[in-house]
Amino acid sequence: MYATIAKRFYSPGLKQQIERFNCEICQLNKAANVQYGQLHEQHADLVPWFSVAVDLIDPWKIDVNGRELEFNALTCIDHVTNLTESAFIKNKTAAHVANVFKMLWLSQYPRPYKCIHDQGGEFIGKAFQAKLATWGIHDGGTTSKNATVNAICVRMHLTVANILQTRYNNAAPNFQVAVEEIKRALAACNHAMRCAVSTALMNNTPGETVFHRDMLLNIPMIVDLLSMQQKRQYKINGNLRIQNAKRKEI
Repeated sequence: MYATIAKRFYSPGLKQQIERFNCEICQLNKAANVQYGQLHEQHADLVPWFSVAVDLIDPWKIDVNGRELEFNALTCIDHVTNLTESAFIKNKTAAHVANVFKMLWLSQYPRPYKCIHDQGGEFIGKAFQAKLATWGIHDGGTTSKNATVNAICVRMHLTVANILQTRYNNAAPNFQVAVEEIKRALAACNHAMRCAVSTALMNNTPGETVFHRDMLLNIPMIVDLLSMQQKRQYKINGNLRIQNAKRKEI
């Protein structure tokens, strides 16, 4: 403001007056890097299968006889165990995604209390919401910024993309072969994710946490969910303190 006025007019002490002036409404509502108000405390989940996060992975592109085709997949993640499931979807309609969700997750694992998703039409559509209501699953609100889920989705997406690029670095011979390769890549990725050690799980794997068996060796495993939850809560509280320190009181 001062530079704009000073370019055309001269006013003694104008810069100091502008720096001292503080509009509360502007400070609260203008888009800026400074954020106001303290973030509320968050709690790490303890009980597996309480909530499931669903999302569509960004489309993969495969060259089939000179024609570029896009493929999508549905991903489901349990918040506590980080167990993931993913499946190829033919289209992004709410009805089709709801049916895939039923076969992929609801028919295999305990019924969750709530389902977390973004604001995509395939999730807020009537057919998907009806599926949740039929199964007595609470629509846990929409969110597009879940750091843990997003990080797992990104890692899974990169793994599948690497498998596809390695196996078909040129082009798939036909559409059916391309679809089968997508499904094989998803299956390989699901197994790899279940066998991968995670620091969030205290150096356990999602497979060990869920099945209490080692995913590569046929030996029993004991997982301390309470200690895992306490460690996560400690990390959440630390991140919350850092974020609130950057924010201003209203």
